[in-house]
Amino acid sequence: MQQHGFRGLAAHRHDHRMPRKTRQIQPLQHRGEVQYSIRFLKYLQAWWRNHILKTDKEYSEFLNARGVS
Repeated sequence: MQQHGFRGLAAHRHDHRMPRKTRQIQPLQHRGEVQYSIRFLKYLQAWWRNHILKTDKEYSEFLNARGVS
């Protein structure tokens, strides 16, 4: 992405800082607090869906247009 000048690179890198959120929730999950486990799974599901279907699609279209596969 950097090599080809993808303007959304900084935002994409920021999206991958998701583990900070997981570190906040993990201790609650390990203590068996079910509501946090469910909230965590919903968060991950939404993140993956948004990231793969929207964010990754943007950069893949950008790179494909430049002949990168």
